[in-house]
Amino acid sequence: MSALRLLRPIHRTLAGVVLLAAGAAAQAAEPSGGRDPTLPPAQFNAAPAAATASSSASDAETTPIVMVSAGRHYLMDRGRRLGVGDLYGSARIARIDDNGVWLREADSLQHIPLHGTVARKAVPTSPERPIKNNPNR
Repeated sequence: MSALRLLRPIHRTLAGVVLLAAGAAAQAAEPSGGRDPTLPPAQFNAAPAAATASSSASDAETTPIVMVSAGRHYLMDRGRRLGVGDLYGSARIARIDDNGVWLREADSLQHIPLHGTVARKAVPTSPERPIKNNPNR
């Protein structure tokens, strides 16, 4: 029994050394000290260059934000408040209201709507039937 008692600290030390070596090997295999758990997995970041190219192209096509202050309408563009007469890109703002922004550029007037186009469809009506024994009435 005394021999077993003498070997227990050696086993613990050997187990600790093995665990430390395994941890060091795993850390060495991981690039840059480990993955940040707050970032998405690498497969979701496959095409960041394409995303930045499309976002710069869509900057001109973004829907404007209209703010009303003291009864006047303003267009918000990248944190700047623009009013009627100010330049928005290469065009001058001709009118701002609740439905959109009108831009004047080289003898043409362009309307940028604030809301997407609404396509109205007729809903097929069914013949009215009396509701019998409706507990909600």
